[in-house]
Amino acid sequence: MKILLPYQKKLNNSFENDLNRTLQRSNLEGYALLSFSFSDSKGKLYEIDGVLVLYPGIFICLEAKNYAGVWTGSQNEVWKCDGQEIRAIGTNPYVQSRTYALVLKERLKPLFCPYGLESKIFVNPIIVAPDQAQFNIPRATINQFEYGSRIIICNLSSLEKTIAEIGVNDEIKNAFAWIGIDAIVRHISGLKSDTNLDELASNSPESNESQNLSENPPQNPPQSSSQNPNLNPPIKPIKRSDLPKIENPHPPHADRSKPIIKSNPLAVKTPPAHPLNPKTIPTRTPKPAKSTVWPSLLKGSLFSIVILIIFLPFLQYVLKTPITQKTIVIGSVSWEKDYQPLQDFLEQKLIPANPLDALFGEDITVTLQASHRGHDSRYPEAIGKIRNHQWDIVFSYSPIIAIEAEDQGYQFIAPMFPDTPGYQSTFFVREDSQIKFEQLSSEYTIALGDFFSASRFYMPIYDLYGSSLHVITNLSPKTIENLVQTGKADIGVGVLNEKLPKGLKILKTSRHIPGAGVYLSPKLSQQDFRQIRRLLLNAPSEIKKEANYDRGLPSDYQNFRKIISRVREVSACSNFENSPVAFTCGDQVITTIEGELTNIEISGEWQELTITQSSKKSNSLCKVVVRDAVLNMAIDYTSVFDLQFRKFRFYVGYPKGKSCSPSQPKLIISPTRSKLLNSYSSLLFFNSDSDRGFPGNPVGTAHEVPEEK
Repeated sequence: MKILLPYQKKLNNSFENDLNRTLQRSNLEGYALLSFSFSDSKGKLYEIDGVLVLYPGIFICLEAKNYAGVWTGSQNEVWKCDGQEIRAIGTNPYVQSRTYALVLKERLKPLFCPYGLESKIFVNPIIVAPDQAQFNIPRATINQFEYGSRIIICNLSSLEKTIAEIGVNDEIKNAFAWIGIDAIVRHISGLKSDTNLDELASNSPESNESQNLSENPPQNPPQSSSQNPNLNPPIKPIKRSDLPKIENPHPPHADRSKPIIKSNPLAVKTPPAHPLNPKTIPTRTPKPAKSTVWPSLLKGSLFSIVILIIFLPFLQYVLKTPITQKTIVIGSVSWEKDYQPLQDFLEQKLIPANPLDALFGEDITVTLQASHRGHDSRYPEAIGKIRNHQWDIVFSYSPIIAIEAEDQGYQFIAPMFPDTPGYQSTFFVREDSQIKFEQLSSEYTIALGDFFSASRFYMPIYDLYGSSLHVITNLSPKTIENLVQTGKADIGVGVLNEKLPKGLKILKTSRHIPGAGVYLSPKLSQQDFRQIRRLLLNAPSEIKKEANYDRGLPSDYQNFRKIISRVREVSACSNFENSPVAFTCGDQVITTIEGELTNIEISGEWQELTITQSSKKSNSLCKVVVRDAVLNMAIDYTSVFDLQFRKFRFYVGYPKGKSCSPSQPKLIISPTRSKLLNSYSSLLFFNSDSDRGFPGNPVGTAHEVPEEK
């Protein structure tokens, strides 16, 4: 590690000097810029304790805090050490380090922009503390690197180990090598293009100190010629007579036309003839010695083969990734073919953690549970699998699934669709249509998508709040387009950047919808979690591209959760069978029916479910009516009686002053986000505000897996 300091800059405190020495003596390869000042886009200067530029393309922002004690605080609170506030620019060191990382990223973007990689640059902020410090910071990763973690804190002695765990995107790695580390350091530090970085590094205080500590003691300084005249004797002039004479190769009066033949003193003389035989004395030809090379090689090869046979399983154990779990389940609502290469890759790389199991040839089974064409929507089944931690690796594909994974304790490791971290919903009409979105009325018909689709159901319902329209629901994307093209629907919903068929145009686009992510189950051990995460993040780029994921930060679902809550309220008030549908609650009050399913009555394709609500004072009975097709769409079960004695929660709307009653059951029309609280799956319901009893057939049918997020 080469250390760079600004001209005539001295480090402020002993801890920064300790950081300097730790980096100087580490095995990390690259440059450390200590106490350099960097400006943001507005010209504001920030002095950063440490910026590391490391091979093969790692960028790190270090914030050193010399507080030895117990650290407390949270992401949005002031941090304290043994009750003393930890000084920071911003709320706390995390906010400070994130700010510095963004400033540094802006300086790096011009270098990687020509390669189209400015969005893939990551500057990792790390907060460094003395070894005596202890940490009680929620959601912080301590003394290790974890992808997706917003707060990384480490003691000084663990800094090198933490940095060594960071991986690099292949494209960034190639661009880093092409640009050159020296050019990158000169650019971000503002040094001239001809600055010799090695010379600057050698002039740093730590380098000078190490250079001065030589193994041999210093010798006495050399004496001058005046003190010892024998050291520098005077130069004696050279005369022509002192030069050696060169003999003429041609003697006088010699025939210069003939070449000069010199005798070769090294020439081998021919032995004299034997006195009794005019021929030369015969020499005895020695017999060639037997070669010992091939027998030695043969013995060595046989020995190597025996050793290889004995230690091959152990060698395989070392080269592969050991985990304790016997089976890994990959789950997604997307197409199965996207994850088959990843499934094969994990099966090749994973091995049992027990060496004896590996020795006897036991393998790790990797199972893939995803959709393929012809299956009905798998969103409810996916939510059920996640709630019971039956999926070890979740490719959420949709923010609806991602939010459920976060709520169930799954840990984010990578974003899906990293090149497009978010997207937008659209309303579209025919090209000859004169409809204006601000003037929608009950004379128009809108075609909506799958009940679990963020872009074709949740976001459109949110944007339609306060409107009144005829509605057709639970349709596939192609069906929506066909209905609008043929005039059976006036308005359809889709996704921005998806090509519309000829004859259709976009009427309105929605606000931003956050992207999805890849999550790991909380039931995985810490070792298995780290091993699987490392394999996924370091998988070949073509496998990651096929599965639509790569390194990056998690999406923020805070605003989208509010949208889900509003859609749940509108759904609880609306009856999608009685057109036109008013997307508002009016004078109704939204409440919940939550309790145990204690009784089931079946009438044809309808079930009447009795829910017992328990409280400290008394128990009350509420009834809901739901069609079997709707229930099967929301939950996977063999018999409805399998659901008895399980706990449900339904969001329903009541007129002011009224509440649930066994004599007036609430009608469940279609599935939306509510919960089956203590089961293997989820139950997601809409509720009607007026219908009672057993009605007729609702609008819409089940369809294939949605083709969008």
